[in-house]
Formats: sequence, structure tokens, C-alpha cells
Amino acid sequence: MAVDSNKCEEYIKREIELLELNTNLLKAIYKLLSGEDFSKA
Repeated sequence: MAVDSNKCEEYIKREIELLELNTNLLKAIYKLLSGEDFSKA
């Protein structure tokens, strides 16, 4: 079965975007929990 490299690329890009979103979310939660001034973020 041939893999469509375009689909593969799109999938990877989407996965990376989701990872970045999750990372930003975790950072925001950590800042809230650690009581940092959120306006600096």
C-alpha cells in the first residue's frame, strides 16, 4: 500500500500543532497553580 506523502505531512503538521497547544495549555495551568502574575504571560 502506497502512503500518500501529502496526507502524511498534513497529519504530522496537525499533530505538532496539537502538541504545541497542549504545551501552552500546560504552561498556563502551571502558571496559575504556581501563582505567577498571569498578565506577564
